Amino acid sequence: MKVWIDGSAFENPRQLGIWRVFYEIMSRTSRDVDYTLWLRSKPLQPIPAGVRVYRDLGRSEIPRHHFPARLRRRFTLRRDPVELARADLYHPTGLTLPIERHTKCVATLHDMIAESHFPIGIRELQEAIPIKQATLQRAKLLVCVSHTTASELSRFYPELKHKTRVIHHGAEHLLSTGSMSSTSADSAKNALYIGQRTGYKNFHCLLDAMQTPQWPSDVQLNVVGPKFSSAETLLIRSLNLSNRIRNLGHLSTEQLRNEYRMARCLVFPSFQEGFGLPCLEAQSLECPLVCSDIAVFHEVAGEAALFFDPRLGEQLAEQVNHIGDPVVRKQLIDNGRENVRRFSWDNAATQILDVYQQATSEP
Repeated sequence: MKVWIDGSAFENPRQLGIWRVFYEIMSRTSRDVDYTLWLRSKPLQPIPAGVRVYRDLGRSEIPRHHFPARLRRRFTLRRDPVELARADLYHPTGLTLPIERHTKCVATLHDMIAESHFPIGIRELQEAIPIKQATLQRAKLLVCVSHTTASELSRFYPELKHKTRVIHHGAEHLLSTGSMSSTSADSAKNALYIGQRTGYKNFHCLLDAMQTPQWPSDVQLNVVGPKFSSAETLLIRSLNLSNRIRNLGHLSTEQLRNEYRMARCLVFPSFQEGFGLPCLEAQSLECPLVCSDIAVFHEVAGEAALFFDPRLGEQLAEQVNHIGDPVVRKQLIDNGRENVRRFSWDNAATQILDVYQQATSEP
């Protein structure tokens, strides 16, 4: 079976969760599937072994004075590669579609945030909705990353429910063969936050929590993700939190693994997520989890988390404080270790192969 993957998530530093999903599944299925990864600009993330790469300039940033390259890019955007016509299936990491409509497609629906949270005003999400609708309509089958996302899809697009298949992410990608011992509550002084911070990510709730008397006075915050913008830096300084928050930037796999293992807890305050991969990463590395009381986190984290109302910084702070109780901490770690057994990249890979077979057999 020949499958083309549009590799937009391999080309940027912002979609690490989506990249991870495709990397883990393609790595496990490349012996069964003849993959071609269609890259349209320079790759920034590792590419799975055994995957063929097709390169063009379709998403490349080209200086204005480089006229030949700009002309080649314009020409490239007007037609599909000849080789794509020989593929059995096309599967984008994002929402892009091939120009030729006869190409069979499968799409992965990572979340329904654009439809559910339009008031937050993230322009890129809103502008993507018509493209998203076209992709969902055209795809033979839709892979939803959680039952919560599938339910939200059915609410907004009930006519697409029959095409939906749910495939959960795996949990074992950060595990190493070395020995692992959990950090005690006494030695774990830093809470951990991972990812983007705008809009629905609700990072401001965490800042609110750190200003309350319920937040433990000796607990600082480590932030993994983009460097603080000038606006964020000003806000943090105005709240007198500059000495209590450290931005670590983007980390290597080993560095991220160590941050989880040394953290007091992972704090995940989002108003909405499609899945929430850091929940499983934390639990797999015996890092207690404190997250929003929303449906998808109950689906993914099970009973192995402390939940809080994402509108209330005081509740978040109280839960971070509870982690200081050794009994609470041990129970969360034990429950998390049990919960992650429900999630496997091997299972996800087997399920995606079934989806590919079903999609290619569709008329």
